[in-house]
Amino acid sequence: MSRCRARHGLILLCLLLWVGRVGDSRGADAAAPPSDGAGTATCQGKARLRGLVFDKDGSVIDPAGAAVLDVVVDGIKKRCPTQRFVIEGHTDISGSPQHNQALSERRAEAVKSYLVAHGIAEDRLSTVGYGSSRPLTTNPSPAAQAINRRVTLVVQN
Repeated sequence: MSRCRARHGLILLCLLLWVGRVGDSRGADAAAPPSDGAGTATCQGKARLRGLVFDKDGSVIDPAGAAVLDVVVDGIKKRCPTQRFVIEGHTDISGSPQHNQALSERRAEAVKSYLVAHGIAEDRLSTVGYGSSRPLTTNPSPAAQAINRRVTLVVQN
């Protein structure tokens, strides 16, 4: 089974590069893309945008995150030219539920703004924030909690 691998620690989004599926938003590698029966890859699934990380209490996209989003933009333009996407924002467990909800929404909106600024039509993108309600880890260490500060991209069918 083919696996999508990235250079320099970034996992290139199989969802968008090959238009494959990710089993869940927990960052599993994507398998070979599903086919429409004619051998053409289809655009479906969801992917955690690995390499796009946020500082604690932050929603600013840093240069490494911009590089990840550049790959996403390219993949959407080439492989998913008509699909709509939901951008899901998440936080770690620090902060109040209200604060985390607002922060997760800002993270999703920051990604949406980047995608729109780089040529993806705004009407194809929606956002949702989940606060800290969907953690990837409950380990309280700072390194582990950094994993929960993330964004997931979901293809709408």
